Amino acid sequence: MRLPLLPLVAAGLLACARTLAAQEFEPGEIEDNSFLLEEAYNQGAGVVQHVFTFTRPRDGGEREFALTQEWPLGGLRHQISYTVPYVRTMAGEGFGDAEIAYRYQLMQSRVSIAPTLAATVPTGRERVGGGRTGIEGLVPLSLRVTGAVAAHSNAGVHLLRGADGAESTTGVTLGQSVIWLAHPRMNLLVESLWTRDDTDGEIEESLFVSPGVRVRFEVGGAQVVPGLAIPIGVGASHGERQIMLYFSVEHAFQKQR
Repeated sequence: MRLPLLPLVAAGLLACARTLAAQEFEPGEIEDNSFLLEEAYNQGAGVVQHVFTFTRPRDGGEREFALTQEWPLGGLRHQISYTVPYVRTMAGEGFGDAEIAYRYQLMQSRVSIAPTLAATVPTGRERVGGGRTGIEGLVPLSLRVTGAVAAHSNAGVHLLRGADGAESTTGVTLGQSVIWLAHPRMNLLVESLWTRDDTDGEIEESLFVSPGVRVRFEVGGAQVVPGLAIPIGVGASHGERQIMLYFSVEHAFQKQR
């Protein structure tokens, strides 16, 4: 799979979404609820988000359940988050490596940018691929294309070292998504995610295009967003298919001034 195909896929998705966007929506209806990509919106002051995801390949291979929490640090500008995965493979099951991330809201307007720096902590078992340390830099960019269409772009690099320090992986990640507000409480989205990893000279690439849907409910003052996506492998990942379940709860943890 050659890299130039990714921008072409993203451009095609954006063009399709433009033709569908006939109505307006109020900003902030459903934000920061993408499945594969990061949206460039930090949590508001006094608001925490809990995200649960479950991913399962069509062939019944490795399954992963993950919990993510996002907390504001004093306000919108700074945010900290952590992710703890639980992995089940043919070799066994157990907790994977945790990730702790800091995100800075550089811009927030029609164009939003929120650079992120994350560290991988070796909390997982080696038999499920854990025990690694690493660092990742990611730049999410979000663009409000029209009143009813938003686009999100991700670009990142990462470095991981194996449990024994003998194996190292460097990689690049690029992502693009288009989101259409089909209804004030329902979004349709298409995400594409490309990764390229170099593990001691061994190159591995993957590319997934993932259609999905997410809906919003208000429950006792909390915003609840369930979603479903079907990541489909193309190019080097041709023939792979997954199902992804998403569930987010966002609520205030302190009184707003």
